[in-house]
Amino acid sequence: MVRVGPSLSPLFLDPFSLVGGASPVARGGGSQPLDVFALGGGGLPPGMMGLLPGEMNLDPGAMLGQLLGFNVAGGDAGQLPTAGFQNQSNAAWGVQGPQSVQGPNKEELAQAIKELFQELNKAGLPLEARPGSKLAEAMADGDFSDVPPEDLMALMVALALYGQNRNNPGQVAQQGNMPFAPAGSWKGGQNSFGGGGVHSGANANAAAPTGPAPTGSAPASTGPFGSRVAQAAEATARSMGSTGWCLRGVSRALAQVGVNVGGASAYMAADQLANNSKFREVSVSPNELKNLPAGAVVVWGKTAASPHGHISVALGDGREASDHIQSQITSLRGATNYRVFIPQG
Repeated sequence: MVRVGPSLSPLFLDPFSLVGGASPVARGGGSQPLDVFALGGGGLPPGMMGLLPGEMNLDPGAMLGQLLGFNVAGGDAGQLPTAGFQNQSNAAWGVQGPQSVQGPNKEELAQAIKELFQELNKAGLPLEARPGSKLAEAMADGDFSDVPPEDLMALMVALALYGQNRNNPGQVAQQGNMPFAPAGSWKGGQNSFGGGGVHSGANANAAAPTGPAPTGSAPASTGPFGSRVAQAAEATARSMGSTGWCLRGVSRALAQVGVNVGGASAYMAADQLANNSKFREVSVSPNELKNLPAGAVVVWGKTAASPHGHISVALGDGREASDHIQSQITSLRGATNYRVFIPQG
């Protein structure tokens, strides 16, 4: 195998060129920080092989521990399941001869991504997926099961780049394929640094909603109680900075204002809120979800793609808070079976 060590630091990589058959270009002389991407295809240029040791270890803990200095646990080495990714990796890194690339399985990659996302948030760099992307929906309910391993590896590389450039995240966010950007910087499919415009891999657009959806306009405001709900939700989400624990985040926030919800899955909160006098259920169309007032709670029903559903609190500015903060989603894996609850008082 080929082991990624400190010599990776001078490489300039486009993580999403791993997707779609292209190969990332690596260049640099060993002194520049890993803060820019080189776009295009091809293997390592002459001389770069001397910067790489003889082995590459794709274990997320070993790889990202070197890059970030974070203590991210890796798992037992497994076989990445797609031969296409093995071939692309061999070409991309200039590896000659090995027939396969050993690394973590999909579950380990997904867990490493979640932990890295949380570590960066704790380090003062909250990130958000491109709104309307496949990744945004996967992060909403914490289920990365339908994200291909090629994309998962690319997401890890993207987070690693942010880890190396925590003091200058704009250098990373400006790249056209970048799926993550500092929270609140996305607008019109790009972030304020100009990146995210190339929609491929996990950065690609989510599936179009199918089936009937609720109708109606978003209420204009929620009053003092709604503001308290939103403030508690935002503070809780910032303190957690995780993915996959949306119900835990919202239940903690609601408990601070005297409302108890719980259960094994997020969708179970809908009936509980419907029977709570502090909330009123309303019908709101998907395109109005981003206009929800502060404190409105959106509960997504379970589907085959999202068996636990999703729950979040609107912050009143087009964002939602659960166990992290992101732009308000308007579908969940192509489904629109949600219910909206407005705080009263």
